[in-house]
Amino acid sequence: MKISFFSTSIIVSDNSCHSQLAQSFIKATELQIVKSLSSSHLDLKLEINQFIHFFADLILKFYKSTLTIDEVKMLIMDELFGNESFYDFVKQQYDKGLHGKIIAYRTYIQMKRRSRNKQEKAVVILQSIVTKRSPKEKLMVLDMAAQQLTQELKNVDADKFNELVFDLIVQANIPSFVTEIKMIHHFAGEMFTSNSLGRYGYVLTSFMGVLMLILQNQ
Repeated sequence: MKISFFSTSIIVSDNSCHSQLAQSFIKATELQIVKSLSSSHLDLKLEINQFIHFFADLILKFYKSTLTIDEVKMLIMDELFGNESFYDFVKQQYDKGLHGKIIAYRTYIQMKRRSRNKQEKAVVILQSIVTKRSPKEKLMVLDMAAQQLTQELKNVDADKFNELVFDLIVQANIPSFVTEIKMIHHFAGEMFTSNSLGRYGYVLTSFMGVLMLILQNQ
Protein backbone atom coordinates (compact mmCIF):
# COMPACT_ATOMS: atom_id res chain seq x y z
CA MET A 1 0.00 0.00 0.00
CA LYS A 2 1.27 3.48 -0.90
CA ILE A 3 0.35 6.70 0.91
CA SER A 4 0.84 10.03 -0.87
CA PHE A 5 0.48 13.50 0.65
CA PHE A 6 -0.71 16.50 -1.34
CA SER A 7 -1.44 20.05 -0.23
CA THR A 8 -5.19 19.43 0.09
CA SER A 9 -5.60 15.66 0.04
CA ILE A 10 -4.24 12.31 1.12
CA ILE A 11 -4.34 9.34 -1.24
CA VAL A 12 -4.11 5.76 -0.03
CA SER A 13 -3.64 3.45 -3.01
CA ASP A 14 -2.37 0.08 -4.12
CA ASN A 15 -0.14 -0.59 -7.15
CA SER A 16 -3.08 -0.03 -9.51
CA CYS A 17 -3.28 3.57 -8.20
CA HIS A 18 -6.91 3.13 -7.13
CA SER A 19 -7.85 4.54 -3.75
CA GLN A 20 -8.22 1.76 -1.20
CA LEU A 21 -9.25 3.77 1.86
CA ALA A 22 -13.00 3.75 1.20
CA GLN A 23 -12.96 0.11 0.03
CA SER A 24 -11.11 -0.92 3.19
CA PHE A 25 -13.80 0.69 5.32
CA ILE A 26 -16.64 -0.90 3.31
CA LYS A 27 -15.16 -4.41 3.52
CA ALA A 28 -14.44 -4.14 7.25
CA THR A 29 -17.86 -2.67 7.99
CA GLU A 30 -19.79 -5.19 5.87
CA LEU A 31 -18.30 -7.94 8.03
CA GLN A 32 -19.37 -6.08 11.18
CA ILE A 33 -22.89 -5.64 9.78
CA VAL A 34 -23.22 -9.39 9.15
CA LYS A 35 -22.08 -10.08 12.74
CA SER A 36 -24.50 -7.52 14.18
CA LEU A 37 -27.62 -8.61 12.23
CA SER A 38 -28.76 -10.83 15.07
CA SER A 39 -27.95 -8.21 17.70
CA SER A 40 -28.23 -4.41 17.95
CA HIS A 41 -27.95 -1.90 15.08
CA LEU A 42 -24.36 -1.08 14.08
CA ASP A 43 -23.27 2.43 15.07
CA LEU A 44 -21.76 3.59 11.76
CA LYS A 45 -20.86 7.00 13.14
CA LEU A 46 -18.70 5.34 15.77
CA GLU A 47 -17.23 2.97 13.16
CA ILE A 48 -16.27 5.87 10.87
CA ASN A 49 -14.66 7.83 13.72
CA GLN A 50 -12.68 4.80 14.87
CA PHE A 51 -11.59 4.07 11.29
CA ILE A 52 -10.42 7.66 10.75
CA HIS A 53 -8.56 7.72 14.08
CA PHE A 54 -6.88 4.36 13.35
CA PHE A 55 -5.60 5.45 9.92
CA ALA A 56 -4.50 8.89 11.12
CA ASP A 57 -2.52 7.31 13.95
CA LEU A 58 -1.02 4.71 11.58
CA ILE A 59 -0.01 7.33 9.00
CA LEU A 60 1.67 9.62 11.53
CA LYS A 61 3.47 6.67 13.11
CA PHE A 62 5.01 5.28 9.91
CA TYR A 63 5.17 8.25 7.51
CA LYS A 64 7.03 11.50 8.05
CA SER A 65 4.69 14.47 7.87
CA THR A 66 4.49 18.01 9.24
CA LEU A 67 0.70 17.70 9.55
CA THR A 68 -1.03 17.40 12.92
CA ILE A 69 -3.28 14.43 13.66
CA ASP A 70 -6.39 16.61 13.27
CA GLU A 71 -5.23 17.76 9.83
CA VAL A 72 -4.61 14.17 8.75
CA LYS A 73 -8.07 13.17 10.04
CA MET A 74 -9.66 15.93 7.94
CA LEU A 75 -7.79 14.74 4.82
CA ILE A 76 -8.94 11.16 5.42
CA MET A 77 -12.49 12.40 5.96
CA ASP A 78 -12.38 14.34 2.68
CA GLU A 79 -11.25 11.28 0.76
CA LEU A 80 -13.89 9.06 2.35
CA PHE A 81 -16.82 11.40 1.78
CA GLY A 82 -15.61 12.30 -1.71
CA ASN A 83 -15.73 8.62 -2.75
CA GLU A 84 -18.95 7.59 -4.51
CA SER A 85 -18.82 3.97 -3.31
CA PHE A 86 -18.36 5.05 0.30
CA TYR A 87 -21.12 7.64 0.00
CA ASP A 88 -23.59 5.13 -1.50
CA PHE A 89 -22.69 2.49 1.08
CA VAL A 90 -23.14 4.81 4.05
CA LYS A 91 -26.35 6.23 2.54
CA GLN A 92 -27.87 2.75 2.60
CA GLN A 93 -26.86 2.14 6.21
CA TYR A 94 -27.64 5.45 7.89
CA ASP A 95 -31.10 6.49 8.96
CA LYS A 96 -32.67 9.57 7.36
CA GLY A 97 -31.32 12.08 9.89
CA LEU A 98 -27.71 10.92 9.65
CA HIS A 99 -28.01 10.67 5.86
CA GLY A 100 -28.98 14.34 5.89
CA LYS A 101 -25.80 15.15 7.83
CA ILE A 102 -23.69 13.38 5.22
CA ILE A 103 -25.33 15.38 2.41
CA ALA A 104 -24.78 18.59 4.39
CA TYR A 105 -21.11 17.74 4.96
CA ARG A 106 -20.60 16.87 1.30
CA THR A 107 -22.26 20.13 0.21
CA TYR A 108 -20.11 22.06 2.71
CA ILE A 109 -16.90 20.55 1.29
CA GLN A 110 -17.99 21.42 -2.27
CA MET A 111 -18.85 25.00 -1.24
CA LYS A 112 -15.47 25.41 0.49
CA ARG A 113 -13.68 24.20 -2.64
CA ARG A 114 -15.64 26.56 -4.92
CA SER A 115 -14.98 29.46 -2.56
CA ARG A 116 -11.28 28.60 -2.37
CA ASN A 117 -11.01 28.46 -6.18
CA LYS A 118 -12.56 31.92 -6.54
CA GLN A 119 -10.27 33.36 -3.88
CA GLU A 120 -7.19 31.76 -5.43
CA LYS A 121 -7.96 33.39 -8.81
CA ALA A 122 -8.27 36.82 -7.21
CA VAL A 123 -5.16 36.29 -5.07
CA VAL A 124 -3.08 35.50 -8.17
CA ILE A 125 -4.01 38.93 -9.54
CA LEU A 126 -3.37 40.68 -6.24
CA GLN A 127 0.01 39.03 -5.77
CA SER A 128 1.30 40.92 -8.79
CA ILE A 129 0.92 44.10 -6.70
CA VAL A 130 4.15 43.07 -4.95
CA THR A 131 6.14 43.74 -8.14
CA LYS A 132 4.48 47.14 -8.75
CA ARG A 133 5.98 50.26 -7.20
CA SER A 134 3.87 53.28 -8.01
CA PRO A 135 0.43 53.92 -6.44
CA LYS A 136 -1.07 54.14 -9.92
CA GLU A 137 0.21 50.67 -10.89
CA LYS A 138 -0.97 49.15 -7.61
CA LEU A 139 -4.45 50.57 -8.02
CA MET A 140 -4.64 49.39 -11.65
CA VAL A 141 -4.05 45.83 -10.44
CA LEU A 142 -6.57 46.32 -7.63
CA ASP A 143 -9.11 47.52 -10.21
CA MET A 144 -8.59 44.31 -12.19
CA ALA A 145 -9.39 42.32 -9.05
CA ALA A 146 -12.47 44.49 -8.45
CA GLN A 147 -13.71 43.87 -12.00
CA GLN A 148 -13.33 40.12 -11.54
CA LEU A 149 -15.05 40.03 -8.17
CA THR A 150 -17.99 42.27 -9.11
CA GLN A 151 -18.64 40.26 -12.26
CA GLU A 152 -19.26 37.20 -10.08
CA LEU A 153 -21.22 39.04 -7.38
CA LYS A 154 -24.07 41.34 -8.45
CA ASN A 155 -25.22 44.24 -6.25
CA VAL A 156 -22.08 44.12 -4.13
CA ASP A 157 -22.42 45.93 -0.82
CA ALA A 158 -19.60 48.46 -0.34
CA ASP A 159 -18.62 47.24 3.13
CA LYS A 160 -18.64 43.59 2.08
CA PHE A 161 -16.64 44.38 -1.04
CA ASN A 162 -13.99 46.35 0.86
CA GLU A 163 -13.78 43.59 3.46
CA LEU A 164 -13.32 40.95 0.76
CA VAL A 165 -10.56 42.94 -0.95
CA PHE A 166 -8.85 43.42 2.42
CA ASP A 167 -9.05 39.67 3.16
CA LEU A 168 -7.63 38.81 -0.26
CA ILE A 169 -4.73 41.23 0.10
CA VAL A 170 -3.87 39.81 3.53
CA GLN A 171 -4.06 36.30 2.05
CA ALA A 172 -1.77 37.39 -0.80
CA ASN A 173 0.75 38.45 1.87
CA ILE A 174 1.34 42.03 0.74
CA PRO A 175 2.54 43.74 3.97
CA SER A 176 3.19 47.15 2.37
CA PHE A 177 -0.46 47.47 1.37
CA VAL A 178 -2.18 45.93 4.39
CA THR A 179 -2.05 48.98 6.69
CA GLU A 180 -3.55 51.27 4.07
CA ILE A 181 -6.40 48.87 3.36
CA LYS A 182 -7.11 48.44 7.09
CA MET A 183 -7.48 52.21 7.46
CA ILE A 184 -9.58 52.50 4.28
CA HIS A 185 -11.86 49.66 5.36
CA HIS A 186 -12.33 51.18 8.82
CA PHE A 187 -13.04 54.63 7.35
CA ALA A 188 -15.54 53.28 4.81
CA GLY A 189 -17.24 51.17 7.48
CA GLU A 190 -17.64 54.15 9.82
CA MET A 191 -19.15 56.45 7.20
CA PHE A 192 -21.25 54.10 5.10
CA THR A 193 -22.41 51.32 7.42
CA SER A 194 -26.08 51.62 6.46
CA ASN A 195 -25.68 52.40 2.75
CA SER A 196 -25.22 50.02 -0.17
CA LEU A 197 -22.83 51.87 -2.49
CA GLY A 198 -21.93 49.16 -5.00
CA ARG A 199 -18.85 50.11 -7.02
CA TYR A 200 -18.79 53.60 -5.41
CA GLY A 201 -17.33 51.93 -2.33
CA TYR A 202 -14.39 50.88 -4.49
CA VAL A 203 -14.02 54.44 -5.87
CA LEU A 204 -13.74 55.70 -2.28
CA THR A 205 -11.22 52.96 -1.50
CA SER A 206 -9.14 53.89 -4.55
CA PHE A 207 -9.19 57.60 -3.70
CA MET A 208 -8.15 56.98 -0.10
CA GLY A 209 -5.48 54.53 -1.24
CA VAL A 210 -3.96 57.04 -3.67
CA LEU A 211 -3.95 59.74 -0.98
CA MET A 212 -2.25 57.52 1.60
CA LEU A 213 0.33 56.16 -0.81
CA ILE A 214 1.21 59.67 -2.04
CA LEU A 215 1.65 60.82 1.56
CA GLN A 216 3.80 57.76 2.30
CA ASN A 217 6.06 58.35 -0.69
CA GLN A 218 6.74 61.99 0.18
